[in-house]
Amino acid sequence: MTSFTDRQAGYVLLTASGLLALYVVFSDWAFVEMRDGTLIGSFPMAFVALCLLFAARIAFAREAREQKLEDVAELTATGIAKITAFLVGALLLAFYHETLGFVGLCILFLVMNALFMGQRKPVGLLIYSACVCAALYLLFTLLGFELTVLPTVLGV
Repeated sequence: MTSFTDRQAGYVLLTASGLLALYVVFSDWAFVEMRDGTLIGSFPMAFVALCLLFAARIAFAREAREQKLEDVAELTATGIAKITAFLVGALLLAFYHETLGFVGLCILFLVMNALFMGQRKPVGLLIYSACVCAALYLLFTLLGFELTVLPTVLGV
């Protein structure tokens, strides 16, 4: 298996961020005005712009060496499975939270990410994910979004 360098990681992040930017900019909802006058896509576009900026900084930094990334020096099947699970979880949370329930998906996604990052304390995982999920739910509710708590596919 070939080594994965910091510069290559920057290229991967830059490519993924660029594809996300294209999706957001060409979506039919991005330039719709909300009741307060801001565009629906303004926050996603700001987020994607920051992703592009930091990915470009990683990929094109002069001082960046072609050294192996310590955590993923060898990209294994387990590493690829984790990356795939992260992407699938993010897509489910972004696009299917209305039918599968925001709270359950959010907690599952946060626990999965914490496990991938090496956290192994169950009580800490539950407290962290419940607090972040509650904060996100409150924030999005205050911004006027209607989030489902439980899955609607179960008829609840």
